[in-house]
Amino acid sequence: MKTAALNSIAFATALSAAIPSVCAAAPELRDQVAGNLIQFNDNGSWCWYQDERALVDKARGKLIIGSVASKAGAGGAARDGNVEAVIYDLRTGSRQLSVLTTGDAHRFGCDDHDAPAFLLRPDGKYLAIYTGHNKDDFSYYRIYSGDAWGPERAFDWKTRPGGADFPTTYSNPHYLPREGRLYNFSRGTGHGSQNIMLSTNLGDTWTYAGLMTTNASIGYVNGYFRYHDDGQRIDFICTEFHPRDFNTSIYHGYISNGQAFNSAGTVVNASIFSQSPVSPQSFTPVFLANSVLPPGQTNSRCWNMDVRRFPDGSVSALFSARVNDTPDRPSQDPDHAFFYCRYDGHSWGATYLCKAGKKLFRNEQDYTGLGALSPDDPNVIYISTPYDPRDNATFLGVHEIFKGITADHGATFAWTPVTQHSTRDNLRPIVPAWDKNHTALLWWRGTSFTSQRFDAAVVGLILQRD
Repeated sequence: MKTAALNSIAFATALSAAIPSVCAAAPELRDQVAGNLIQFNDNGSWCWYQDERALVDKARGKLIIGSVASKAGAGGAARDGNVEAVIYDLRTGSRQLSVLTTGDAHRFGCDDHDAPAFLLRPDGKYLAIYTGHNKDDFSYYRIYSGDAWGPERAFDWKTRPGGADFPTTYSNPHYLPREGRLYNFSRGTGHGSQNIMLSTNLGDTWTYAGLMTTNASIGYVNGYFRYHDDGQRIDFICTEFHPRDFNTSIYHGYISNGQAFNSAGTVVNASIFSQSPVSPQSFTPVFLANSVLPPGQTNSRCWNMDVRRFPDGSVSALFSARVNDTPDRPSQDPDHAFFYCRYDGHSWGATYLCKAGKKLFRNEQDYTGLGALSPDDPNVIYISTPYDPRDNATFLGVHEIFKGITADHGATFAWTPVTQHSTRDNLRPIVPAWDKNHTALLWWRGTSFTSQRFDAAVVGLILQRD
C-alpha cells in the first residue's frame, strides 16, 4: 500500500494541524504512522453503534466524516457537544466543517453517542441523521444538496402507535433499492429495543415502521445491534442485553423485503412491520457466552464491533469478550480479547485474534479500542489494542492501530503496525466502503476520559494500492 498524493498547499490551508509521519526505520522517534497522517477534525470522537460514521462519494471525490466535539478538546466550551460533519476533498485536501447541531440545541450536552450517521442517496445528496443519548424521543436529520446542509428536521418516535416509552439513541440508515425503502434503526421503545423508521422518498419524510426485537427487561437496555447492507439486504449482529448486566452472546441475522432471517435464510419474522417482534436469541448464534477459545480461555460478556457481507456470500464479524471472568462475580476491570468470525454459507467459524486490554475508563467495564472490517477486502481487518498482536504479549502502554491480513479465510492473521510508539491512544478505527484500490482508514487519536469528555482529534490515512 502507498499513500495517495495530496496537494500540499491545499492541505496546509484546509487543516488546522497536520501530524507528520516519520521514518519507520527510526524506532526511537515517537508517533510513527505508516503513511501521511491527515487530521480531519481537531476535536472529535464517536461511539460505534451508529453507521455509516463516514462515507466516500466516489463520483464527487469527497469523504464525509461525522463526530462530536468536547470542551476538553480544541475550541473548548464553545464546541462542547457539537455534532459535526467534515466534507473532505480527496483531490485537493480542502475541507468543509459544518455543525449539524450544537450541544445545547436539544439539551444533548456532550456525548460521543450523539455522532451522526450518513447515507449517500441515489440522487447524490447526503443524509445525516443523529440523536441524543437517551435525551428525547426524536431522530434529527439534515440533507446536503451539493453546497450546504439543509435545515434540521425531526422524526418524533412518539408517533408510534402507543407512543414512546424509552428515549432514542443511535442512527443506522440503510437503503435497499429493490424495495424502494430507506430504513433507519434506533434504540428506543421496548426498554431500549431496536425500532425502525421508514422512508419511501429517500429520507425527506419518515414514518414509524415497527419494533424489530424485544426481550425480557434485564438491566439497562435490550440488546446492541451492528448493521451493514450490500444494497440487497441488511445484515446485523446483536446481543441480548448490555454486557454489564448479562453474560451476552453474539447472534446474526438479516433483513430483506420486510422479513427477518437467520444466517441460513430461514424466516425468523415474517413481517418486521407487524408489531410482533422476536428476541435477539431467535437468530443464528455466532459465538456463545462461555465458549473456550483458545484452549484454557473462557470468553464471556461479548460485545459486537463490526459486520460485513461480501460478494461471495460470506459474512464476517468482529467482537470483543471478557477473558476468564467470573460469571457470578464479574470483574469491574476485566481483561478483554478480540475475535473474528466468518460465515461461509453453511456455518460460523471463530478465530481468536489477540488481547484487547482493560477498560478504557472507569465507568464502563467493556469499552475497548475496537476494530473494523475492510468493506472492499474480506481478507483485511484493523484493530486498536494496547498489546502487540504479533506476539500477543508486549504491552504497548497506549492503544495502537494494527492491520491484519488473512490468507486462509480468517483462520490466521499476519499483523503489521499502522501506528507505533504513540504518545496518545489511537481508538475506534472505521473504514468506509470505497473500492479495491483505495482505502480510507479513520480513527480518533487522544484521550477518552468518559463518553462525555475527551480530548481527541479525528485522523486517518488515504491509501491506494501499488
